[in-house]
Amino acid sequence: MNQFAEEVERIKKLVSDGKSKEALKVLSNLDVPFIKKEVILLNSRYNKLMAEKMGGRLDNKEANIDLARIDDAIINLADRVLEGPTSKESAQLLAQNKKVRNRLIGGLLLAIIFVMGLYFFNSTTLKKKDEKAWVLANNQNSIAAFETYLSDFPRGKYNDKATTIIDQRKSDLNAWNNTIKENTLSAYEAYLNSYPNGLYYQTADSILKYKNEELNTWRAAQNSNTSDAYKAYINVYPEGVFFNDAITILNEREQKDKKAWDDANKGNSISAYQTYIRIYPNGIYINEAQTKLEEKKKEAKEIEDRQRREAEARQKELNAWQTAQYGNSIASYSIYLKQYPKGVYSTTAQKAIADKTANTQRKVRLTMVRLVCEKSDDEGSNNNADMNVFDFKFTATQACNKDASKNKTIINNASIYYYNDKAITIAEGEHWKDNNRYVDFIFDNEHCNELHINITGYANEDDGSSKDENASASFNIPNPSQPYGSYSFKLTSNDFVFRCEFKLDKIGW
Repeated sequence: MNQFAEEVERIKKLVSDGKSKEALKVLSNLDVPFIKKEVILLNSRYNKLMAEKMGGRLDNKEANIDLARIDDAIINLADRVLEGPTSKESAQLLAQNKKVRNRLIGGLLLAIIFVMGLYFFNSTTLKKKDEKAWVLANNQNSIAAFETYLSDFPRGKYNDKATTIIDQRKSDLNAWNNTIKENTLSAYEAYLNSYPNGLYYQTADSILKYKNEELNTWRAAQNSNTSDAYKAYINVYPEGVFFNDAITILNEREQKDKKAWDDANKGNSISAYQTYIRIYPNGIYINEAQTKLEEKKKEAKEIEDRQRREAEARQKELNAWQTAQYGNSIASYSIYLKQYPKGVYSTTAQKAIADKTANTQRKVRLTMVRLVCEKSDDEGSNNNADMNVFDFKFTATQACNKDASKNKTIINNASIYYYNDKAITIAEGEHWKDNNRYVDFIFDNEHCNELHINITGYANEDDGSSKDENASASFNIPNPSQPYGSYSFKLTSNDFVFRCEFKLDKIGW
């Protein structure tokens, strides 16, 4: 049975499964010289087909046709493997084998001659290569360089030195790795002492200086114990040994600072803000605290000034009152009341004046009893009066037939009632919202026998039209020798009529 029968069956199975590439690979691996050239060409043809298909230069239909042809060629070559070479192919193989044999013999003779020449050549150049490799290893000055030297020259002149250096370097490297792992001042100091000529001596020395500087900076921050000092440490050593400690201290201070500021705001006084500034002169809220303090000082100054002015005003009024008491007359008390009509002692002054005039003067009261709407002919749909102004004033004059010097105006154009605001709607027959408004005054009944009273009234209606309606009237109370009693007069316009009812009464006599 042919030795390639199983491989041929496998090739055919792969082709039938559509695995042309795998079939070509198995075919290429067969040691069958007479099909080698054709297998190479077939592989090239397959790879070209795949490239054109992937590049889009062949559509699927064309590619499938070419692939089928390649599969057929693979099957044919497989069958030829089983059939064996033809007589012509056998003759060609024998000729090729003879040529190869002759070439091998000639090459072997040349190799022997070359090796012998090389041996003698190397004997003179090996030392130079050894020296050159040793110089290179020293220049590179690394464990890998010296290990390369030992590998290239296992019997080299400097093997012992290279081995010693490698051992020293490995010891140095292990010590350095342990040092950076421990990463303490004592570890770096120990390395420097143990390896004064070590590869990492300069690095260790720099790190040790850096760590000493960091330690000094940290101790300085602790000594000054200020937030700025801790912040400076953090800025310079963001990965420092004491970084977390500094952060913790700053956070605690900020919390205390915040609480102190909250307490200061809660107190909201000069002393509260002064306390915060004294305890936290560089605090987070120092600027705000200083602003608040200035505001509070300004407020306190304003309160102090106001209290001083009020005290001066009280003293000034007290002096005026004491002067009135010293005069103890209607005139002196009247002067006080003119200066301080609503003063602390105004009620007492009024009573003193009343007491002193009780025997010669009598109180009289003029009362506006009520205002009654008798007519309302508004332009609006509700036919009510929309009144926004009422103004009543009076003048009182006393007359004496026996002593003309007693004749005088007691009250001059004094207001009895005044309203000037938003319009209020009032219907016919209704009363105005305000009534029984009065004014008291003193009449010298003992010396004067006549009291003349003149009342003036004014009213205005604002009904929302372009033209407001208003009315005015003047009324003299009849019989000045006996003027006491009830009276009325009217305010009349085109849209409204109000009956104004008044009365004049004696009070306490």
